[in-house]
Amino acid sequence: MKKTVQGTLSLFFLLTVAVSAQNMAEAAGTTFFNAAGDEVAAAPAEGLKAFYFSLQNGAACRRFAPTLVDFYTHLKKTDPGFEIFLVSTDKGRTKMMQHMQALDMPWLAVLGGSKEMRDLMAIKRNVLNNTTVPTLVVMKDGQVMTTDGRKDVQNLGTKAYKKWVTMAPEQGAAPPSGKKTNSRAITQPRQRKSVAIDPSAAPKVDPVVLARFGRNQPIAVTILCKTQLLDMPGGFAQFCKRNADRKRSELRSKVVEKLKEITQNGEQKAVLKAIDGAGADPLWIINALTVELAPETIQAVAALDEVKYIYAGFPRLADAKGERLSEVIRPPERDAFSSKGRTIPWNLEAIGADRVWKKKQVTGENVVVAMLEAGIDYTHQDLRNNLWVNAREIPNNGRDDDENGFVDDFYGFNFRTGSCEVRATTPKQHHGTMTSGIVAGDGTGGTITGVAPRARLMLLSGHGAYAYQYALEQGADIMSMSFSIPDLGNGRGLWRLMSEHAICAGLVLVSGCGNFQKSAEIPVQIRIPEGIPCVIGAGGLDKSLQVPPFCSLGPVEWASVKFYADYPLPSGLIKPDVCGFPGPGYPLLAPGNGEYIENRQGNSFSSPHIAGVAALMLSAAPELPAWRIREIMEVTARDVGDKGKDTRTGAGLVDAWEAVSAAESAAGK
Repeated sequence: MKKTVQGTLSLFFLLTVAVSAQNMAEAAGTTFFNAAGDEVAAAPAEGLKAFYFSLQNGAACRRFAPTLVDFYTHLKKTDPGFEIFLVSTDKGRTKMMQHMQALDMPWLAVLGGSKEMRDLMAIKRNVLNNTTVPTLVVMKDGQVMTTDGRKDVQNLGTKAYKKWVTMAPEQGAAPPSGKKTNSRAITQPRQRKSVAIDPSAAPKVDPVVLARFGRNQPIAVTILCKTQLLDMPGGFAQFCKRNADRKRSELRSKVVEKLKEITQNGEQKAVLKAIDGAGADPLWIINALTVELAPETIQAVAALDEVKYIYAGFPRLADAKGERLSEVIRPPERDAFSSKGRTIPWNLEAIGADRVWKKKQVTGENVVVAMLEAGIDYTHQDLRNNLWVNAREIPNNGRDDDENGFVDDFYGFNFRTGSCEVRATTPKQHHGTMTSGIVAGDGTGGTITGVAPRARLMLLSGHGAYAYQYALEQGADIMSMSFSIPDLGNGRGLWRLMSEHAICAGLVLVSGCGNFQKSAEIPVQIRIPEGIPCVIGAGGLDKSLQVPPFCSLGPVEWASVKFYADYPLPSGLIKPDVCGFPGPGYPLLAPGNGEYIENRQGNSFSSPHIAGVAALMLSAAPELPAWRIREIMEVTARDVGDKGKDTRTGAGLVDAWEAVSAAESAAGK
């Protein structure tokens, strides 16, 4: 078997075994736990069917767990007595146990490290002749029947399970049980009453949601209705082709109108009726609802024709807290921008931003960049003159003056806390002040940090679905997202669909590609939202135009994601798209006015470089469709790696001068 992933640190086995408990004990050692987390002297019962093995740490476990959960769910349909056992070496068992507990499934644990375990590993080496690629092994009567590598799982998804499901034991096998003895420090959650899974509903319920049925508690879900603006996966490309000549402002109004119209077609109403008003939050960026439901209700909803799929839930929209803005600033009328007498750092010169200001007089004027961050110090002297304000809202009067559902949203809104206050109040939140400064720091303190020093900043915090909707309705042109969400499984598809809808409606999306080159493996170094095809994924280069050792690399895989199944490995989706500068070595806004710091680094700082260039492009050519910004950036980027777009540097270093010039040309200027 060929190696499909370089540098893999852990090895996994799923062994489907029709053998006695005694023989299993001989294979895996003599330390066992039952489902309640209690140690037993021998394997828990004749009903023991399988176990899950990891050689080292928990990192690869987190990546492979969705596959395991999916496989487990399929086998449960065939044999309710089928169980999964965790086997771990002493070195990695704590992390592994913690992660398996977090999956909320009735795992059983087997701690390895014995002579028998070493013998089992010897069998593995003889069968596979490979110790680095995560592999599934199916056994029957102690004999290896088939092996399939990780690549097959990624490319085939649930189709790859058919051969294993047919090998499952006959129904009616007894579930594991055992005599209680002494308790160990590492334990499993106590079993709760489980809910039987209706096979007819299961195909429309995400395996992560099904895995939580055993808790018999309300589960946060996102219910995706059947009708959407775009088909998955080809709808976005078709939309762009059909609308290549339309103005962005026209697309904004038409697409938003259509997205909202779709939610009124009766599908959401049918779901709300089925859940009997369970406090759902309706969305329109996708035709969906977020809600917490009991397992029985989830299955009832899945049976509705109006429902396409039920995912693990987005965070709910927080209830209003009634907080006030700590300071009300009304940005003054600004004079024409001038860099005279101010320091221009090397990073802005290297991408040609200063040349655009001086020779084209393009500075980001009339462009609104939504900063989706954990907080921004909007009182900072280098930012306060560039704040976007909601002109229809009267700040701190405790009323929703513009009737958009949010009280006192003068600079934006924090959907996570339900508050109009978006000001950074902790050192951790200063991250947002620094990224905002790279987009639009105007140099009031003496140094220009912003690529687009006349762009306006809309300040948002909280989940992307609500932020996308707010940004579109309030007129944002670009959204900068310096965060990275791992382990979303099929939930990546929800993010992709809503991002495609947002871009069709004229919102340019930019996201840093992350700092996971050393801590994660390809293809999961680049996550969400930066791993979405239509989102501009920002890679990183240092001052010498080399990739720093922390910057995440591509490619990205989408073949395993429900409803998409495109971009299979090994080629996958090439990411990053273009590169900015992640630092260190250039000035960032410090917490105090008039102060700058240069010792920070991270791909969070690459993203606002790209967002700033996008602001310059739209300032020069405001009616370009949003997807054209990424296309033009890639064509005009300075190729610094392998010829053409590659998985280390994308299309190369973003070039503001060439990108703005090409945008003007595309707009007929």
